[in-house]
Amino acid sequence: MKKREYILPVFFCTIILAGMVLTVPRSIVKIVGYDLLKVRSAEMGEFLGIKVQNVQFQDYASMYPFKSEITTTNGGVEDAEENQTQWSGYVKKYIKMVDYVENVFEEYATKRFPLKDYSQGINDAFNDRILYSNISLIDEDTLNDCFILNDNMLYYPTADADMSDLAESIQGLNTFCESNDIEFMYVQAPTKVEENETYDWPAGVKDYTNEKMNRLVDELGQRKIPCIDLRKEVQAKLADNGFYQLDPHWKAQTAFLSARVIAERLKASGLAINMELYDINNYQEIVLEDSFYGMKGRMAILQRTSPEDFSVLLPTFPTDMSMKSVDYCISNEGTFEECFVNWDNMEKYFENPKHYIQTAYSTYTMLNAPLIEIENHDTYALQCKILIISNSLGWSMTPYLGLGVTDIDAIYRKSFSGSIRRYIEDTEPDVVIVMYGSSELVNNTEGTHYNFFDFE
Repeated sequence: MKKREYILPVFFCTIILAGMVLTVPRSIVKIVGYDLLKVRSAEMGEFLGIKVQNVQFQDYASMYPFKSEITTTNGGVEDAEENQTQWSGYVKKYIKMVDYVENVFEEYATKRFPLKDYSQGINDAFNDRILYSNISLIDEDTLNDCFILNDNMLYYPTADADMSDLAESIQGLNTFCESNDIEFMYVQAPTKVEENETYDWPAGVKDYTNEKMNRLVDELGQRKIPCIDLRKEVQAKLADNGFYQLDPHWKAQTAFLSARVIAERLKASGLAINMELYDINNYQEIVLEDSFYGMKGRMAILQRTSPEDFSVLLPTFPTDMSMKSVDYCISNEGTFEECFVNWDNMEKYFENPKHYIQTAYSTYTMLNAPLIEIENHDTYALQCKILIISNSLGWSMTPYLGLGVTDIDAIYRKSFSGSIRRYIEDTEPDVVIVMYGSSELVNNTEGTHYNFFDFE
């Protein structure tokens, strides 16, 4: 073989090797230093090319310990709070470590792998699905694939699950709230796949999301637990499904209308909330055109997806609020926009033309912090404290709901290590709201206090 015939193979091998040399150590540092050891120095951020967020996770398990009893050998009963707090902390740290490793390796494989676009393009040439090549079940809870459905909408289906345990858990929290003279409601957030629409699922694939939601809502109705089904109250009245095509989160308008429906229900129950605060005519929509690939769109090849518009609704009336997260070292004060909208995130998002590293939905500053405390200092706000337990849909909905009341505490259950009931006893909210979507409706009520439906 002539010497020049070696040039092309050697060139490509050099490029691939250089990519691995530059990328693999960076990924190892991220796994060990940033994700596992939580080193949050400026040098670490500069090396990884990310904005380091100061994190000081609180020991909520000690601040709000669980109440439990264990039977001793002599038949007596002793308080086990201290022992349980210690071991649940160990288990939780282990689970978080496993989650971090899985997420980092998934990020490397789907976002940072050298020549990702080319290799994924070859895979997509043979597959109409993305991310994985086979249909499989994970613990019989979630399907492992994301599919391109109608109008290039990306969606991952959910497997079937028994809703009776989840209903039992919700009923337990409702009973606890009633015994403490606290109003309670469960809010069923909608899903991207609408119940009465037809979708182009691949052969052999079935999505059970709406069936599970129907069973849960029906069972809560039979148990006479206050419940709002936002699929009927909001989604059915929209021109589209209310979600981004390339992301599992809902749009700003959907979040706002959901907050209004919840406020209407609270007003109907006797709370004197000013509903003019939820008049869409009192808001300005800021639209960033062709700016959003979303969580799922970032993982698909760009040839298969196009960016969407991303928008934020801002009140045109005066606002004076504050938002605090001790865990994320956030303390914002000022207008609604200054408290809840992080335009710096969008600037960094646009710095990366392929939109792989940042997500525009993180422009909402709440994120999945264990605990967020919101205060509304305006005179038009009703003197009322709400505790809302939700998923990431709450990032955009909760601030709008907070415009009508003086105080809202928001808990993200998977990172809040303490007892929900002890927190309620100590903080004495007037209203407790649980709002979940499709990904939380799985059989996960057993085990540690790590799952979404553990309200002990």
